[in-house]
Amino acid sequence: MALKIDMSKTYDLVAWDFLNQMMARMGFADSWIQLIKKCISTVSYSVVLNGIPGKVFIPTEGLSTLLRLAKEEGVLWGIKASRRSPQITHLLFADDWVLFGEATGKGAEAFEKVIKEYEICSGQCINYRKSTVFFSNNTSDISQLSISNRLRVEWSNNCEKYLGLSNMIGRKKSSAFQHLKDHIKMKIDSWSTRFLSQGGIKAVLQAIQAYTMGCFLLPKSICEDMEQIIAKFWWQKGQEKRGVHWCAWSNLCKLKEFGGLGFRNFAKFNLALLAKQGWRLIENPKSLLGQTLKAKCSPNSDFLNSELGNLPSYTWKSIWAAKELLKSGLVWRVGNGHNIRIEADVWVPNADSLHINHRVRGQNLVMVANLIDSNTSSWKAELIKSTFSEEDAKKIFQIPLASTTHEDFLAWRGEHTGEYTVRSGYKLLLHGNFTNSYNQMEERKCFKKMWMSDLPSKIIITAWRVISNYLPTLADLRIKRLTNEAACPRCTEGLENREHAFRNCTVTKESWNHLSVTWPENISHAEFTDWFTSIILASDAVHERKKQSGKEVAKFTLQYLQELKDIKQAQVIPTTSNSIWRPLEKGYHKINFDAAVDHKTNKSCSGIIFRDYKGNEIAIRSTIHENIPSGFEAEAITC
Repeated sequence: MALKIDMSKTYDLVAWDFLNQMMARMGFADSWIQLIKKCISTVSYSVVLNGIPGKVFIPTEGLSTLLRLAKEEGVLWGIKASRRSPQITHLLFADDWVLFGEATGKGAEAFEKVIKEYEICSGQCINYRKSTVFFSNNTSDISQLSISNRLRVEWSNNCEKYLGLSNMIGRKKSSAFQHLKDHIKMKIDSWSTRFLSQGGIKAVLQAIQAYTMGCFLLPKSICEDMEQIIAKFWWQKGQEKRGVHWCAWSNLCKLKEFGGLGFRNFAKFNLALLAKQGWRLIENPKSLLGQTLKAKCSPNSDFLNSELGNLPSYTWKSIWAAKELLKSGLVWRVGNGHNIRIEADVWVPNADSLHINHRVRGQNLVMVANLIDSNTSSWKAELIKSTFSEEDAKKIFQIPLASTTHEDFLAWRGEHTGEYTVRSGYKLLLHGNFTNSYNQMEERKCFKKMWMSDLPSKIIITAWRVISNYLPTLADLRIKRLTNEAACPRCTEGLENREHAFRNCTVTKESWNHLSVTWPENISHAEFTDWFTSIILASDAVHERKKQSGKEVAKFTLQYLQELKDIKQAQVIPTTSNSIWRPLEKGYHKINFDAAVDHKTNKSCSGIIFRDYKGNEIAIRSTIHENIPSGFEAEAITC
């Protein structure tokens, strides 16, 4: 049986605000009110040793300990996912707890004793109205009624949701996750596009599914339906007013730095979240989840080499689906080299291909350990130079070896820390790699500068639409057969496309002249913001105010710019510089370090200084590192 209990403090029914206000009205001092509140709202203990009370502490993990002791005494038996799985007696999160035990009178008695002892010690009690006991189909109706009466809770055969997730997911996966779509629709129906920014739409709607996606693999149909709902709302002009979808959803899902808006591709984001669970299985195989899944689903292998198996649980199937994502982004960090295969494994960072090949055959080189001199903890330079290409050899030498050997371990290539993050996993799924070409880097700089500008989101999104050519110009509307006219309504001298509307139109040119707009090549971030704002405001004004002259458009733009500057000045908070070294409290010491890189010679230099609390120098050291062309790595070695 599973006992789902909702714990509530003994004083949960007290209206704290009313109690505080009453004592204040009666004239009690604020310090006295706070003392009374602490006495009646929180239980604390103090251990008396040799007649002297010790420090006061608040009890935690009391129920877990009581359940563990009951299990060790043989009074309470938990459940197992398989014969080799660990025994599970409880799952606890905040005030929502689930206890597992035998559906017998003995099991009910064990629960009753543990809960009663916990209530006495902690000052908490069960909320019996919200608590429920669930039974398997093998439990008779008489036993179910007897146990539920003894525990004073309702009983049911239908498992409720726990932490917002379904406990049982049958064959109809779409029905199980229909509530996600309904939640999005409910949010949208309660909104008005007049008072909600497009940035707010993205932030709110995409947060609804995150927790569920981190636990279960959603059906593709559910993901596509949610994307369609959000896309429709994004492009529409108002309630029940259908808008024009100027680009595919995949273009909106590109990262902002690559020309998109950062909307989530739900199917790929789902895998990136599930890969986080897989990473936890790799990093912490001894966790309760790790032990349970290994015993039931892959008893003879680790997660990365596991098979899906026959009739897998939906939890295992979901996490296993993200295994290939993890494998594509993992790299071995070299320790002693005994676990890394030279050709089959990924272990050389920044290599042109993920796997490197021998240049010279016939040598018995299988493991990376064959390339390491264990006596000096260094690479066998001559062997590596004669075995691999010059470029691969150079990158192998850049891998630092610890002076004290350790085991090889797996790390994530997408982060400097080596820890998997959902952000980097999602990026790998979207773009297929972690590195970018030169053209991509230049493009990223442009978009990054745009999104970092201190401007309202409406202006930035307008700029994005101009750059991406997602605009309702007459030429584009005619292509979509929404109008028959394509001539510019302002000057009537040409086809109204993007270039004409925002640069070649006579009204636009007149606006540029009144604004003294130029097209500079190299400008600072502050100058870019002002220039960029004037360009976009004027462009948008020209397009929206078709009957105004260039002078009127320029006047509107200047007024808007001045309003933005006034708002920024009102929001400016003076800050003080914190770059000066400040003395520490007595007894403390401080270490400062930094590193620099010379990419021409593949060398780096690091410096470190150790000072006491007065600022007196205790030790100083600088080191030149060969084959370490990374400031991050040089700083890590220094530490």
